[in-house]
Amino acid sequence: MKIQAILFSQKILLAGVCLTLSACVGHDIRELKNAAPTGDAFLAALSSGYLRMSEEQANNYDWVAASVFAQKGLQAAYGTAPGPEEVNDWKVPEAAFAALKKAQGELEQALANDATEQLARAQLQFDCWVDATEDTGRDDLVESCKQGYEAAMGRKDEYQEADAAANAHTTQSFYLVPFAWNDQGMNAVAKKVLAKVVEEIRSLPEGETYQLVLNGHTDRSGGEQYNYGLSQQRAMMVKQYLLRAGIGMNRIEIFAFGETDPKKPTADGVREAINRRVELFIQ
Repeated sequence: MKIQAILFSQKILLAGVCLTLSACVGHDIRELKNAAPTGDAFLAALSSGYLRMSEEQANNYDWVAASVFAQKGLQAAYGTAPGPEEVNDWKVPEAAFAALKKAQGELEQALANDATEQLARAQLQFDCWVDATEDTGRDDLVESCKQGYEAAMGRKDEYQEADAAANAHTTQSFYLVPFAWNDQGMNAVAKKVLAKVVEEIRSLPEGETYQLVLNGHTDRSGGEQYNYGLSQQRAMMVKQYLLRAGIGMNRIEIFAFGETDPKKPTADGVREAINRRVELFIQ
């Protein structure tokens, strides 16, 4: 009975800590939402990006990560640049440690020479990469954040060309899944397209291997960081539909490009339906 009482007391204490942390995070997020950035475009991009990341983590009840990103957002909003995450402070798998440390060093060197909006995007994607790597079962997010970092560091074209060359002989089909403006929900047209995807997959010869690649995109009518998150959500919605249809998780890869790769180039701020899409490749 004494041991049970001690365990019960420990649970009450932990619950109190969690409730206190969640309340603190909520306060920080509200403060960050209401803060008027006082710095340059680099700091403004960090502030808005960390706000989005802290909200996402809070929605997933990861209060520690939500607190880290909210505090970094507030730091940027009040005029001081927070640096990229220190990989040593995170419990990342040994297999991923070297690549993350190399990227950290590369990013810190770039930031020492300049502080641009593009490097702000690189830092946000790097922090996302580190956080996702610490979590188990988040391989899709790890790869998405890593690709986002590489793109922001100016290596997007190099990676896309390499992927295209590697997969040129295996691509079977391409589908374009449309989305409404500022929405990640699946409309009737999108579901009709995906029904055809599922039909094609089920018609493949027994034993034939395949992979689905989902590339999320937006138009240019919102902020860059918001659009990146929206493109990621759209790709995830398509993935969830395919999983419910019986497609194995290991068959699906997702990537998010935000507004960086429009199908129809437009000026910033323009709504364009053809750019609001998830491109789906069966390879």
